Amino acid sequence: MYGYEVCEIIKSNKDTAHISVIFITAKQDTESIVKGFKIGASDYVSKPFNEHELMSRLNYHLELITTKRELEISAANLQEKNDTIMQSIRYAEKLQEAMLPSADDLNPSFKNHFIYFKPLQNLSGDFYWSKSTPKATYFAIGDSMGHGVPGALLSMVGINALNDIFEQDHNISPADMLTQLRKKEQTVFSSTAGIMHDSIDIAVCKFCTETKQMEFSGANLNMIIIGNHDINVDFESKHLTKTQQDDKHLIHIPGNKNTIGKNLIVEPFTNIEIEIKENDKVYLFSDGYRDQFGGNKGQKFKKKRFIELLLRISNLPFKDQKEELDKTMNNWKGEHYQIDDITVIGLQPF
Repeated sequence: MYGYEVCEIIKSNKDTAHISVIFITAKQDTESIVKGFKIGASDYVSKPFNEHELMSRLNYHLELITTKRELEISAANLQEKNDTIMQSIRYAEKLQEAMLPSADDLNPSFKNHFIYFKPLQNLSGDFYWSKSTPKATYFAIGDSMGHGVPGALLSMVGINALNDIFEQDHNISPADMLTQLRKKEQTVFSSTAGIMHDSIDIAVCKFCTETKQMEFSGANLNMIIIGNHDINVDFESKHLTKTQQDDKHLIHIPGNKNTIGKNLIVEPFTNIEIEIKENDKVYLFSDGYRDQFGGNKGQKFKKKRFIELLLRISNLPFKDQKEELDKTMNNWKGEHYQIDDITVIGLQPF
């Protein structure tokens, strides 16, 4: 049996395929050498061979085999750890999903609504929250600093804090809710090493069923309302803007610049009252949509395009509005990577 045949038998058997084969051969032509490597040889030594050369090559290939086995063991261990981590993340994803209100939860409280929720990773730093009483419905959207696991942990802290605040006072104003939330978060942040500079941007709305009034307060997040009438707000700010397109009136209402967390200057949150009419649409959003890079020049989507988009789609059914938001974002983003969690909420209260 020729050396080539022996090598083929060794390499074709899964139990022996790992064995290094070194040819000791008198053949030194390129064709023979290439053939040997093609069928699985690791090396060759020309006849007449030197014993020291042969032993050096043997030791070298033994070291390669040992290193390969160590790498395979390390890779298997890493894969096992990765599988465990991913399993934990998938479980955490389900927990986070369970903490967010579902469409069925919102249906009794709103005439129409959509939730466009596009996390950057499995877990999201963006979140939304809602609670109802016979007289009012509360809705909040939050944007935690960071995304993935750190952002998701902050979002869960925020959701739990909102639940606690609501349970203590079912008639609390949005501004007071943010004030209480700030106190709770400052306690958490100041007592937990390493997260002193973490924060949550959040906007809270309260829709009063009987009076058809709404209240709004924002911590570094804003709100947009679109209606077929001039929307009056008893609030003045250089950042408040109004836009009209045909019979559509849009008002962009800013929140306070303070976030929930550490601020250089702590300011009181403003509670803004707005009269909502039938078929008015309220939009809440994190900064992920407008900050996404894309287009021909790789620019951010920005506030102006976002307002124009909402004006264009606001008369569509809410399901179609959500689809248009997704379609527009995908077209804008193109080959660019998503850079942040993206959340846009559309609500028709009455």
